[in-house]
Amino acid sequence: MSKVMTEGIRWAIDPGHTRLKLAIFDGLTVVRSGAWSWDALRANDLPWKDWPAPVGVGTGAGVYALDRAGAGERLKQLWWPGEVRMIGHGDVGHFDHDYVDFKSGRQGMDRWANMAACHAADPAGANIIVDAGTCTTIDLRVAGRLLGGAIVPGVAMRARALASGTDTLPAVELAWGKTGEIQFPGQSTEGTIAAGVVCGAVEECGGLVRRLLANSPEAGIIVTGGGAQYFDRLPGLLTFADSLLTLKGVLALANHLEDAPLTS
Repeated sequence: MSKVMTEGIRWAIDPGHTRLKLAIFDGLTVVRSGAWSWDALRANDLPWKDWPAPVGVGTGAGVYALDRAGAGERLKQLWWPGEVRMIGHGDVGHFDHDYVDFKSGRQGMDRWANMAACHAADPAGANIIVDAGTCTTIDLRVAGRLLGGAIVPGVAMRARALASGTDTLPAVELAWGKTGEIQFPGQSTEGTIAAGVVCGAVEECGGLVRRLLANSPEAGIIVTGGGAQYFDRLPGLLTFADSLLTLKGVLALANHLEDAPLTS
């Protein structure tokens, strides 16, 4: 196992389905971060072009990304140093015994990274991780083990389903990072859709979290993802929001990698 990176600039990338998330770490400290839609990145200059360069820029060293479906091709269209170290299920041989339950390959790389971030912060602890992205994942992690969870439609996906599955209901945009005040009950068609989509998702998530807490009442609840603002402060539950949890997990996984060939 490689030594934990405690100094030097490293870049961690989560190339999600709808957005690219990036954090720059100096050792273990976040110095810059951001998130952009793929369409915005294709249409404009790369917003990170003047950010601190990673260690070994030009060779790909110090640049790590989750190997999610289609991620490699999307990054090739944007990436300026030329090479990125993709972290995927094929890297399982590079992780130590603490990650044994992460090796099945049955869970997505974002869930894997979230688990790794929590494990790095508290190896013996327990967490329920709510990751509100395109889909919302709810996972129970106890010590080094992933004990399972649930995957449900994300908030924006629910709103789109109502518009595409009916003849008369309008599309309601629920923008990333814009909380606003969701009025309940809603006072217009758009308002009732927003109220039903958001409040319904929050109530559903709270119910699922409580079912996991019945198995592990000591677990702390961590909320992350682009839609985290809807799920922070779940009714009757103490939550902790960490918008960079997945990217911290990318760095934690990179810390466990032996030297391996870079993938462009």
